[in-house]
Amino acid sequence: RKITMSLRQMEPMCYVAPVMPPSDFMPFEFGIEIPSGEGGNVFTIPNNPNNTGEYDFFVDWGDGTQNQGQVFTHTYPVKPIKSTYPVKIYGKFPQFYLNGDEMTGEKLVSINNWGDVDWNSFDNAFNGAKKMTIPATDTPKIANVSDFTNAFKDNQALDYDFSEWDWPNAGGGELEMEGFLDGASSNTG
Repeated sequence: RKITMSLRQMEPMCYVAPVMPPSDFMPFEFGIEIPSGEGGNVFTIPNNPNNTGEYDFFVDWGDGTQNQGQVFTHTYPVKPIKSTYPVKIYGKFPQFYLNGDEMTGEKLVSINNWGDVDWNSFDNAFNGAKKMTIPATDTPKIANVSDFTNAFKDNQALDYDFSEWDWPNAGGGELEMEGFLDGASSNTG
């Protein structure tokens, strides 16, 4: 039996590798609560566009979706009940910048792990995350941070011991702490 084939231009086959986080990097992980129904299922990771540090990160949105690069916004599936997701950031993310945004602050419920992110500012980082708790057992890398202005302002569920942070090595010794815990309900250090 003879088989005849005609040759024609074929598209080259490309394999696109799945996006993977760095295996040796502990992520900054925080929990968010997405309300039920339409309209509230979008979450934007608060960031400061005026920060001179580089944002170059991998994000795992906690629902099976992952992105590499400067992807700050994600749309979650609409569900009949509110849902909680662990969001993990790997890589360069110099500043979380909630800055009193009540809509986003309402969704931020926990910091589960500070990870290996090298922060360069905590200015208004979690200002307005009224129901956020910090169950993280590690501490953030704050050697390059000198500005902690309003960092945890109005965190009404906060009960956390800041005394374990590496304060002597933060920001070269000159720290801006105005409003650091203003309006926070409780803290232990």
